[in-house]
Amino acid sequence: MGAIILTKHNPPLSLSDLVDLEVALESDRNSKTEQVREQDRLFIAKNPWIFQETGHAESSDRLKKAWVETFVPTPSPGKKFVSFLNLLDAVLVVIGTFFGGSAALVLLHYDGSTPINVLQYLGVFVLIQLLLLVTLALNFIFGGRLGFFQDALRHLAYQRTELFERFEGGLALIRNVRKVHSGPESWFILKVFQHFGIAFQFSALLVAFSLIGFTDLAFGWSSTLNITPEMFYRVLKVFSTPWAWLGSEWSLSMDQIRDTQFFRLENRYVSSLGAARIGDVIAATSWWRFLIGAHVTYGLMPRLLVWALSAVMFRRSLKRSGLESYAFSVVQRRLMVADPALKHDVYSRPAPGDREESSSKKIGCANIIVWRDLPADESDIRIYLEQRGIDSSEVYKVGGKSADVDGTTAVSRAQETQKPWVVLVEDWESPGKGFKNLVERLRKSHSNRAVYVVVVKVVEGKLNPADDIRSDLWRRHIRSLSDTDVWLHI
Repeated sequence: MGAIILTKHNPPLSLSDLVDLEVALESDRNSKTEQVREQDRLFIAKNPWIFQETGHAESSDRLKKAWVETFVPTPSPGKKFVSFLNLLDAVLVVIGTFFGGSAALVLLHYDGSTPINVLQYLGVFVLIQLLLLVTLALNFIFGGRLGFFQDALRHLAYQRTELFERFEGGLALIRNVRKVHSGPESWFILKVFQHFGIAFQFSALLVAFSLIGFTDLAFGWSSTLNITPEMFYRVLKVFSTPWAWLGSEWSLSMDQIRDTQFFRLENRYVSSLGAARIGDVIAATSWWRFLIGAHVTYGLMPRLLVWALSAVMFRRSLKRSGLESYAFSVVQRRLMVADPALKHDVYSRPAPGDREESSSKKIGCANIIVWRDLPADESDIRIYLEQRGIDSSEVYKVGGKSADVDGTTAVSRAQETQKPWVVLVEDWESPGKGFKNLVERLRKSHSNRAVYVVVVKVVEGKLNPADDIRSDLWRRHIRSLSDTDVWLHI
């Protein structure tokens, strides 16, 4: 016996499977050695198909799915999470349909006295939609995250499905351990919000077509800004380029734009004098084609494109996510050792490639970085570190309110030395992107120089070791860096 079967045609894990895998891995990390050993024995006895008479092992989604089904509690947290997202999806579609139709009814309301202001219609159904999509794109490109509303929906789903209770560290911990399902989850939530946007735009278009077909509407444009008809015409000509091929009636002429400029103080079109009234009526009703073209092109189509992109990326990320779990590779290494004589080594020492903590190791002289605004004097910091086998060479303050925001100054000053780095962080800090960038910068400064992370808790100005939950949070984050020369020093 010796290998785990890899089936080529196994369907990829679903989002609910990946969430369940995360929950099962968290439970496995918090279990005692004897309990883990017994769980593995029962799992192998229940799933003998995972072994062949070959001498190597491969990971497969089938193995992950079987392991999840064995150890995830009932009802499945992943299924509850996805079911709640689907429920929110349906609710958002209903809300989008209602508000889209209602907005169109309000903006296209015409009582025969004041024409409909096309700028207000375009502002709601085109400009605001484009601004939201640009904001979303900027969040993805520069922040690597979803927008505010998408994050709020994610946290609501976590709370309502009690996923927080599965992770002892709460929100701060779940943000850092959700490595397996974070990609598919983000694309799924983005797809849910596009359903809202599509419902909003589509219902507004249906109302617009109904009012245009069964009532007589008159349109105009007005603005307090000093916008001339010539300026407005040039803008709209560029704006209508995507649907200009439909015919000249789908574009607006200079005369039509000039004739439909409305002046509310005198309650008339600016150019409306005597015989010109007939031309004003024709011009006032000609706007509907332009509005429909703009609504479809710049309001509905971008939502459909983002929805299609999120659907494709969701499926692709599902295929990738099952193969990118560092934590499950640890479980797999345990399971692949079928020889009872080797089991002791598997459970008693870290598997190859895992990082041990430098619990009582004397580091010696090191360069110290105080991460962000740690409320402690430099003398207290030196004493605390000395008690843990660390002699402070130079102490640098990085991040927070310090002048050295990203560690550039600290790295350049210590470039010539061969001393290791010690990064002192407060336990409540979240090990986010800024910390990761700092560690990468320190490692690149000298590849042979190790980085030790010391997590402390400050009580009444005194430094104390962090509690187990916070230490575990930082331990998992450090492991996710996949760097064998970055250590958590207790």
